[in-house]
Amino acid sequence: MSYSCMKIIYLGLTILSLTAFTSLKKSDKNKVQIYLQIDSGQFDLSTDSNLVHLVIHNGSDSAISFYETWNSWGYYNFSFEIETEDSTYFIARTDRLWWRNFPSTQKLLPNQTLNLSFNLIDSLAAGNRTYLAWKRFPQCSYHKAKIRVHYNLPEMYWMFPAFATRNYRDMYYDDTTTETSYRLEFSDSTNQKRGSQKLNWMYHTDISSDFMPIKIVK
Repeated sequence: MSYSCMKIIYLGLTILSLTAFTSLKKSDKNKVQIYLQIDSGQFDLSTDSNLVHLVIHNGSDSAISFYETWNSWGYYNFSFEIETEDSTYFIARTDRLWWRNFPSTQKLLPNQTLNLSFNLIDSLAAGNRTYLAWKRFPQCSYHKAKIRVHYNLPEMYWMFPAFATRNYRDMYYDDTTTETSYRLEFSDSTNQKRGSQKLNWMYHTDISSDFMPIKIVK
């Protein structure tokens, strides 16, 4: 393919992506909110059961999409901030490997909510399950602290071709024993050429919940 043809295709994709992006008005972005709930009101970092629940509410007039948290596109997009009397801790996922992985998403229509739950296991107490754990927790007890959740989508994941998630039930796996040789084949049930596919924009405005009080037990 000549350089001029590649340039035309790139410009076309850029126009499509900008068109998709304008579907969410600037005034709508502040209407997407996230709420945090902790049943017990405390974290016992010596255990493997520290459940937190999130609710994302789409109060805008536009549909928005989030990557599902089981895949690498969505796994790292939520983090937590804990403030104590003397420090601030930013709690994030530990790194992990992916044997099966593709960008599945969840769409929220206007006035819909998305419910998520996370088990905040301290990586230092996770044993051989560090791939499920979180890092940078306080390493001492605090009777008074507060916590909130942050959502942040890295820019490299803001958009992706529509064919990648049009119907992920039609995806086929070529399983191998090593991750480096793993690949995916996509099935496009619409019989459209991939070059003519639109680009999907994921919701990528940073949002945070309000702080809520919590007790840290170590």
